[in-house]
Amino acid sequence: GIYTITVPTFRSSKDVELKEDILEEVVRFYGFDNIELNLPSFKRIAYDLTPVMRTRKVKNYFVNTAKMTEQSNYVFYDEQFLLRLNLSKLNLQIGSDCLEIANPVSENQKRLVTSLIPNLLKNINDNVVDYDSLYFFEVGRVWISTKKDERGENKKLSGIFFEKRKPVEFYDCKAYITGMLNVIGILPEQISFSKVDKPQQPWFMPFQTAQVLIDDKVVGVVGKVEKTFLSKLDVLPESDAFIFDLDFDMLLSFVTKVKKFEPLPKYQDTFIDLSVLVPLKTQVANLQKLLGDVDPLIKHVELIDFFENPKWLDQRSLTFRVDIFDSEKTLEKTQIDNVWNKCVKALEGVGAQLRD
Repeated sequence: GIYTITVPTFRSSKDVELKEDILEEVVRFYGFDNIELNLPSFKRIAYDLTPVMRTRKVKNYFVNTAKMTEQSNYVFYDEQFLLRLNLSKLNLQIGSDCLEIANPVSENQKRLVTSLIPNLLKNINDNVVDYDSLYFFEVGRVWISTKKDERGENKKLSGIFFEKRKPVEFYDCKAYITGMLNVIGILPEQISFSKVDKPQQPWFMPFQTAQVLIDDKVVGVVGKVEKTFLSKLDVLPESDAFIFDLDFDMLLSFVTKVKKFEPLPKYQDTFIDLSVLVPLKTQVANLQKLLGDVDPLIKHVELIDFFENPKWLDQRSLTFRVDIFDSEKTLEKTQIDNVWNKCVKALEGVGAQLRD
């Protein structure tokens, strides 16, 4: 039934104000000992921990291996800083517009970020006076207007390697990106880089920018920072920087291949090192693929060193380590020499000059 309860006047202005107070009175009269004790039940649903564990691995890798510092910036652009970089009227994400808050707390922070890079550049600008080397990364959300009246919220992984008094080596930074992808379970043969001659973002340097692909799907862009753009941060003329901008949602949802056990090799492998002079425009990835296809005995090709000399003008030195292995027997000298000759011939065929 339904009961109508009237609270006495001497109680209504004191300790009986809520419905829970009335319930307490009823239970007290009924008797606390007459109520059976039952623990509350919680329904637990199993869920995938892969995104959580991958995020932890990525952050640990950049902090411990790449010696980077994680940043946690505001979700708004700094309008004064954008004006300084000449980005205030530019669509920071091609094909989208910045979302503006109807009632912003500050006129200087009124637009939601469409890229994490500008705020990371501001981190560099705020700390460049005190440090010669600044390595920052951030995992954060961006808000992109994809179509009319449609808004997309995406998670990005972005970072910057900055050196105030010396150059930043492209291949060293690229190795960190490859290493991070390997840590979360993406195999080396699934990763590739495609050169971008005319990058869309204004901070990337032409001909030193590349798309990152996993199984031929683009997951982001990496590259050196254009010198004129970098000078807007009031840095030294010799300062240099490398930026990466990756789709973190795609990395978190990517289904990795199941690893299968492979027995340890019975026979010892070996390697040969090849140092060559090549034109600056030559892509390392193309040379690695070229060497890898020379002979079935070649199992892996790795760039282990590179060097540029101002006297060489439009050339640079690259050193590759070629791993050779025969699963059927111990390698013979004639086999190794044959692989060496094939590699030299293939490199000379694309204009590379073997160094002594």
